[in-house]
Amino acid sequence: GGIMFGSSDDPEQVGHARAYLVLPTDDDVDRVHARALAHGATSVREPEDMDYGGRGSTVADPEGNHWRLGSYRGQ
Repeated sequence: GGIMFGSSDDPEQVGHARAYLVLPTDDDVDRVHARALAHGATSVREPEDMDYGGRGSTVADPEGNHWRLGSYRGQ
């Protein structure tokens, strides 16, 4: 599967965050973060090691929705 980011033609929606989503991944967070950027996302928070032992980051899609990427190993 791939990561897909769309765009809206509705001027009422463009630039307004509509959702904050969490995407747990067993995959490499750095790789998923990079793929999201390659598909039009912008970085909100770069990948970093978390206190619970996993790794996490946040990206925003073209509509401003935030996607929290994270591995949750070590819980």
